[in-house]
Amino acid sequence: NTYLVAHFPMPLRDIRYSHGQEYIKWRRAAKSQPSDGTIAREWAILNSMLNFAVQVGELAANSLSGITAPVSGARDRMPEPNELSTISQLATERLRRAACVAMNTGLRAEKVWVIRPSMILHKPDGPWLELPAPRSKKKGNPMQLPLNRHAYVALTEGNETGPESRVFAEWGEPGVLSKAWARAADQAGCGDLRFHDLRRWFSSTLEDLGAE
Repeated sequence: NTYLVAHFPMPLRDIRYSHGQEYIKWRRAAKSQPSDGTIAREWAILNSMLNFAVQVGELAANSLSGITAPVSGARDRMPEPNELSTISQLATERLRRAACVAMNTGLRAEKVWVIRPSMILHKPDGPWLELPAPRSKKKGNPMQLPLNRHAYVALTEGNETGPESRVFAEWGEPGVLSKAWARAADQAGCGDLRFHDLRRWFSSTLEDLGAE
């Protein structure tokens, strides 16, 4: 509803080659800066619909089949220490804490956003975070993960919310947290650095420590 339907309101038979070109150009110019992988997934949905329409005889041909679409691939953008330092100076205290949690747990923005104090478990070997059930079983997300001292302090220091209130309650939805990071990154001169790239920082650190 936000992307495909908004750009292709016409019947499938009226979609033209130029419409497809305009869509890719429009998405690449979006302020949210979607990756080529994101655009490629959207493009795959659109082409699946058109190819099926051809298959069942509703269309004579897929008018977009000749367009060279973005290719989905693994993003390898890593934050540099100087970039993180500059963003830290420009970010709010709460945004710095949210980024610290992401960098030390590997959690996505929506998982950081949902954390409540009641989700922190105190075990003999230290604090752990109990996560809600994942929306998809395919990703194999853990139900619990250990918190190092940096992540624990970021979640508890100065937190005056109740046990069932979100730690990062100032952001009404996960996308707002990501946008707050994007604004700080843009001011720091590294606008292509996304909140999700902090997850790569975490995985790279684990790899450097010898984890598989």
